[in-house]
Amino acid sequence: MSSRSRVASTLRRAKVNFGNFTRPIPYFAQPRWQSTASTEDAEGVAKGTTGSSKTIKFTSETYPSIKRDSRFAEITEEHVNHFRSLLGTESAIIDGVTRDATDDIEPFNGDWMRKYRGHTKLVLKPASTEEAINVAFFGLESYEKVQEAFREAKGQLSEILSAFELMDRQSQDLVHRVTKNKRPLESEYPFYCLIETSGSNTEHDSEKLEKFLEYVMEKEIVLDGVVAQDTTQVKALWGWREGVPECLGHWGGTYKYDLSIPISELYSLVEETRAKITDAGLLGEDEEHPVVDVVGYGHMGDSNLHLNVATRRYDKEVEKILEPFVYEWISKRSGSISAEHGLGLAKKNYIGYSRSDTMIRLMKQIKDLYDPVSGIHLL
Repeated sequence: MSSRSRVASTLRRAKVNFGNFTRPIPYFAQPRWQSTASTEDAEGVAKGTTGSSKTIKFTSETYPSIKRDSRFAEITEEHVNHFRSLLGTESAIIDGVTRDATDDIEPFNGDWMRKYRGHTKLVLKPASTEEAINVAFFGLESYEKVQEAFREAKGQLSEILSAFELMDRQSQDLVHRVTKNKRPLESEYPFYCLIETSGSNTEHDSEKLEKFLEYVMEKEIVLDGVVAQDTTQVKALWGWREGVPECLGHWGGTYKYDLSIPISELYSLVEETRAKITDAGLLGEDEEHPVVDVVGYGHMGDSNLHLNVATRRYDKEVEKILEPFVYEWISKRSGSISAEHGLGLAKKNYIGYSRSDTMIRLMKQIKDLYDPVSGIHLL
């Protein structure tokens, strides 16, 4: 039985009547950029091969002239000085870093400290490979099911999982009201997820996707779903996610919060914010109410939530409810008040909600290191 037939059979067993899951869509000659640490000498970068098969060699085979130096079996002060000399004049040692600056080394999408661990230069290595892309769009009954689907996607799709996007019903309803486009699924659900896989081996990716779909459908983690069959459908499905910010501005203005929160509590902020605005009598369908709706969407893999409040006009009461409530809520959970798009001028007075005084001083030093002459002081 072919891969496509097996997937169709899986959906029939799971009693899914809408949508065809099919093989990944090939994209050719897409540049893939990577960065890596380097010393002064950038020569000797390994040459890879493209295509579905590769010959993997040990480092000792690829670089036979490089031998391990037995002097470094034990670290002494002499060796430390030797390592320090290798960094050269391009490295930066930043003063004022105390213990709390290294806590939570990998918090929720805020690990900018990683850039300073032994790196002196970055080298971009473009490579062209044949790429197989899948985009799937799912409907789910609860945020708990979204978390289950995300765990399964990470475990089963692992290295080919390139995106896992969360969208609530409210965000999709507003996109539909503005665009009038046909919805991807026949029924409506409280939550939707868009999953993208990217790989270089079509058969391998198809098999992994098939097993994932079979599991989440038969376990009723996902209630319905479709997979794009061509590039037009890929764009159409992504449009339901990427069109959210643009469509929210249709009525007037939007309060936008770009936040990082533990995944287990990520959507709770949306629910609490919506409840506060509703209880205050500010949310409604007619022009008397300033708020059109409160929506949540974002990137599950980064623990990144976009909390958006679509409004018909500016209203001071709306702002009083949102701030500082949103920032205080984030602070209690050790999240970030500005996750994906940086701090900027608008949020600089609120940085203390998610960063300690020590970290703020360190951020200032990093800013001065890269931009010592502009005179722009963001912190």
